[in-house]
Amino acid sequence: MTGEREQALVALMPALRRFARALTLNHDAADELLQECLERALRKLHLLRQDESLRAWAFTLMHRVFCNNLRSLRRRRLLEAAHAREIDEAIGPAQPGVSELRAVIERLEELPDDQRAVIVLVALEEVSYQEAARILEIPLGTVMSRLARGRERLRQLVDSGRPTARVAANE
Repeated sequence: MTGEREQALVALMPALRRFARALTLNHDAADELLQECLERALRKLHLLRQDESLRAWAFTLMHRVFCNNLRSLRRRRLLEAAHAREIDEAIGPAQPGVSELRAVIERLEELPDDQRAVIVLVALEEVSYQEAARILEIPLGTVMSRLARGRERLRQLVDSGRPTARVAANE
C-alpha cells in the first residue's frame, strides 16, 4: 500500500513536523500532532483531488487538527516553555547569529497563534501567500496583514530583549 501519494506524504514529514513544532511549541506535542495528522491523512488520502496540492492539503489538515485539539484542550493546556526554548543541536554556539536566532525562537512563542502560524508557513516553510491562505483557510489579505503584524511584533519583542548600549558620561 505504499503508493506514490503515500511516498510523497512521507517526504513531507520533516516540513509537517516543523509546522507542528511551531504550532505547539513543544517537541512531544508536535510529535503527537504529526502522528494524528498523518493517520488522518492516510485515512483520507483517497479524498485528495488529482488537481489538488498534496503539500497544501497536508498543511491544511494539520492546521485543522491543531485547531480542533486546541479548542478541546484550551481549558486544560499549559504550554511547557522550557521545551519551546530548545534549539536543534545541529546549530552550535560557535556559529554566527546563534544568539539572534535564540532570541527570535524564544520570542516566537509570545506571538498570537494566528500570527505565528503565518510566519512559520511563509518565512520558514517558504510557502506562498496564496498557499498559506489556503492552508489556514483565511483570505489572502488576512495572511499579509497577520504576517506584517507578526513580523513587526516579533521585531519589537526581540529588540526589547537586547541590552541597550550605555554611554559613559564624563568618564
